[in-house]
Amino acid sequence: MDDVTMPQLRAIVTLARTKTIAAAAAELGYTAGAISQQLAGLEKAVGVRLLVHVGRRVELTDAGLILARHGATILDDVLDAREAAVSTERSVSGTVEVGIFATSPAELFGRAVLLAGERHPDLEVRSCEIHVDAVSGAVRGHVVDLALGVEYPEVPLPRPDDLTVRTLVREPFALAVPVSWAGRIPTEPVDLSVGRDWPWVLPADDSHFAVATGHAFRRAGFEPRIVHGITDTAATCAMVAVGVAATLLTPMMAGVRATEAIRLVPLTSPPSRELVLIHRSGPMRPSVAAAAGVIEDVAAGVS
Repeated sequence: MDDVTMPQLRAIVTLARTKTIAAAAAELGYTAGAISQQLAGLEKAVGVRLLVHVGRRVELTDAGLILARHGATILDDVLDAREAAVSTERSVSGTVEVGIFATSPAELFGRAVLLAGERHPDLEVRSCEIHVDAVSGAVRGHVVDLALGVEYPEVPLPRPDDLTVRTLVREPFALAVPVSWAGRIPTEPVDLSVGRDWPWVLPADDSHFAVATGHAFRRAGFEPRIVHGITDTAATCAMVAVGVAATLLTPMMAGVRATEAIRLVPLTSPPSRELVLIHRSGPMRPSVAAAAGVIEDVAAGVS
């Protein structure tokens, strides 16, 4: 019997949760073909059938489900063992992987990395970019140890028993308009309905941000005229700065492309979002607990 590898275990654990090879591949950052190869190698290693084809889909057999359950435990145990071995010689040490999304508050996370280095010289905090709506899955799939995410009251994040979501910062949205539109805003704060006839640059997809802002506009009594369907925050800010449309931004979002060409106008009933920290539930490795504590401390200073 061949040896079982960590990538093979990670593949079957993720497949058990996401249900499809395509979804597992997307979460782990591999191609569907690579995931299939890992699963085929795992079947060969254990010597029993782990997958069965049902139409165009694959499902785990009873043996596959049992192996996936044990595999999740093994992945955690290996991390704990590695951490314990290293900690025999150092206080807090090791490497912590943090998932961040493209428009994560860079200043907050950057300060956390610096503070972690000051408090724990043997601790290395690394980061990788993950789509903002996929950070929970990346933590559950052991792709990262911690993740920064965004939660909206209208689109709460799932809270399965194996995940913990901690609120770091709550911030309101403001009306973001080009400074050249100053004459259109007579007083502050304003109701969102003031922009009923304006052109808007907003995400036109089914992202959590799009769903949340859609709720805000409907509460204000209208559907925005989206002339530029853009999800990227930096590109959105650039469009507002040149004067073609308005949008909704939080202070952290506006900081992605700080410019005097954009005016943030407070809203009378602003929608809001929360920056959150996500980690697996249960006892945390000392390195992960230390990194999470540093991120929370830095966030407390800016909240």
